[in-house]
Amino acid sequence: MKVRLILALALVSTLAGATLAVGEDRGRRKAITWANGVEPAIEGPTAGTPVVPVAIDIDLSVLPVEVPLRLSPRLSPIEVPLQEVPSDEYYSRTRRQQPMRTSKRRFVNEDRDGLGRLKTTPPEFSTPNPTFDGIELGDPGAGFIPPDTNGDVGPNHYVQTVNSAIAIFDKRGNTLAGPMPINTLFGPLGGPCATGSVIDPIVNHDPLADRWVVLGFPFSSPICIAVSRTNDPVTGGWFLYAFDVTDLGFPDYPKLGVWRDAYYLTTQRGFPGGGLDVYALDRAKMLRGGAATFVHFFVAPPSLFLLPADVDGRSPRKGAPAPFVRHVDGEQWGGVDRLEVFEFSVNFQNPQSSTFDLVVGLPTAPFSAILCGDNFFGNCAEQPNGTRLERLPAWLMWRAQYRNFRKHETLVANHTIDVDNVLDERAGIRWYELRRRHGRSWFIRQQGTFAPQNPAASSFLHRWMGSIAMDKQGNMALGFSASSSTVFPGVRYVGRKVNDRRGSMPRGGEPDGDFIMMTGAGSQFETRWGDYSSMSVDPVDGCTFWYTQEYIGTADSWRTRVGAFKFPSCLGEDDHHEDFDDKDKDDDDEKDDDEDDKDKD
Repeated sequence: MKVRLILALALVSTLAGATLAVGEDRGRRKAITWANGVEPAIEGPTAGTPVVPVAIDIDLSVLPVEVPLRLSPRLSPIEVPLQEVPSDEYYSRTRRQQPMRTSKRRFVNEDRDGLGRLKTTPPEFSTPNPTFDGIELGDPGAGFIPPDTNGDVGPNHYVQTVNSAIAIFDKRGNTLAGPMPINTLFGPLGGPCATGSVIDPIVNHDPLADRWVVLGFPFSSPICIAVSRTNDPVTGGWFLYAFDVTDLGFPDYPKLGVWRDAYYLTTQRGFPGGGLDVYALDRAKMLRGGAATFVHFFVAPPSLFLLPADVDGRSPRKGAPAPFVRHVDGEQWGGVDRLEVFEFSVNFQNPQSSTFDLVVGLPTAPFSAILCGDNFFGNCAEQPNGTRLERLPAWLMWRAQYRNFRKHETLVANHTIDVDNVLDERAGIRWYELRRRHGRSWFIRQQGTFAPQNPAASSFLHRWMGSIAMDKQGNMALGFSASSSTVFPGVRYVGRKVNDRRGSMPRGGEPDGDFIMMTGAGSQFETRWGDYSSMSVDPVDGCTFWYTQEYIGTADSWRTRVGAFKFPSCLGEDDHHEDFDDKDKDDDDEKDDDEDDKDKD
């Protein structure tokens, strides 16, 4: 395999990184061999058998719900487990002596201007409108912990899911259908999707077709997927699918991304030793209600979750492979701290010609994905009652948002890290913008760690379980959970405008450097939290961010909140300045870029 070394300098807040190695063979990208000799083993492709859906034409607003309207607050919620499979290789590696990392600047808000002031932020961004409560513990179907809060926005609706309930709202926050158990939607399908509790749910608005996709799994195979027949999720009807993956692996933690040629899906068999499964589902047939199949690959351990790219705005170019991304803590898994980007190219007519390969590894600013000695759950987010909450530093958080601009593509993603490498227990959020010219290599254009602190505070404010998105002009919003030993778990967010200093998130408020969408009113007595949240962008204007996340209410049980906010400067065309200069080039071929593509920051 012909391998060429590409050096890519990424101007970021804390590091200039370099692309390690990329192999190319007449357009088909091959996997990387790292300096430590480790190359991910990928098995496949395997083609699934066609699945015929059940088509329903039901008004969900009048669908009977045959469960109690409320659970007693005293009844213990059911914990939804995350699958774990030990790995001897991992434990032998992590037990070796590791040098302690030190941080020269800790707990400093680096997102201020030269005078130490936060950037001025308009009220349209700092004050969510609308903002309303979503599903809460005890609603029909919502008897689980953690809630796995998720949601998405369409032209006329906001749809929210939790374990294992769904609700549909208009964009003013009025409830149109639900909350109801997700298996109520799948009732006409029969089988486990109809009789079991559908957990780890994800709801996606497909902006390329103006349809809705809801999925989850009933603690086992099959993977249950509903595709709306129209853009109306209440009365427009659904196509219901059950994809049996019994022979392919336990489908834990499913995450689905919308792409032009397929719905791409990742599941995990158990952390860290179980491995991952990636699927391409035949989107064209599912949108028509046809018999749909899938193409599958298996990625060997460690089970470092791969998030599929999820489109907002303009469609990817025809034939473009779908990106998947994950972060790798080099001290745990070998090599340098990095992001890995894989690409899935599917051919449903000839499945054996489909490919799934690791195409680039991108060194990042150093980070540690171990919190309180735990590399998976990281249970050490403090709250006033003393119970420490899950932070899930092992995986990128939903979602890996993709945008196609005129001359380049972007991916934005985030994960939780340890921001105090001495105590190993304080959480902040690392976020990234990846970029590439069409047909060229991905590089990290910017990255940052958000963990500012109020100097007058008596306790450290943890931030975790984030979700990030970019609007059509390149502005970003990052939402997350926040708590401390004196602050109840609540919902917060922060932002940046496209011309703000790279690597910074300066659009927040005093005294903590962020905005509070919902203040917590109690502490949770269980440790499980998350396992994800969702930042979306309104397809109508391409500018309005919609965020949903859990918080703790007065009854010491979880509730969810939804809020919308935007930068009023986001107007006009679905594009933003290209702001490339020589420091951005991901290989020497970029030197012939047009003069008007130079940095405009």
